[in-house]
Amino acid sequence: MKKAPRKNVPTFDHSELGLGSAELRAIRKCEAEIMLLGRRTTEETFDLGDQLNIAAALIPDRMFGKWAISVSRYSRQHLFSLMKIATVLKDHKTRLVEARMSATAMGHLASSPEHVDEVLAELEAGRSQRQNRSRQLSVAIMKKLTSLTKPRRRRRSKSQRTSEVEARYF
Repeated sequence: MKKAPRKNVPTFDHSELGLGSAELRAIRKCEAEIMLLGRRTTEETFDLGDQLNIAAALIPDRMFGKWAISVSRYSRQHLFSLMKIATVLKDHKTRLVEARMSATAMGHLASSPEHVDEVLAELEAGRSQRQNRSRQLSVAIMKKLTSLTKPRRRRRSKSQRTSEVEARYF
């Protein structure tokens, strides 16, 4: 099976930022850290989010996404998810690292932080299971808990939609 070609992202011109030498050195240091980090472990996910948050504070508005994509090759949505994980879940970092929670599950958890204790309790109770099973369990638990708090949109039948249109326009 052939890999799809990577999207050609042009290199970023740091002169567009208009930063001083100290800020530019800090940005370059963040770039180096980001390039060294993988996204394989829970701790690396937190470190990557922290580096992105440091850079976001230094880079002017409307330039961060362009810079981050050129440095990391992740999508903007994924980068902002990593930043949200690092900020929202920072108080629970040690427990999440011990539980070896996947980045996907932490992304769901960062969207509904009120369920952190419940999910971690479930994971810590089932720690004797294999790691892969634990990751599948953590994603399943997150989906279950977040679906309980977010109301589902009810799909209207065709007759209901038709009657609404008729009432509105006729």
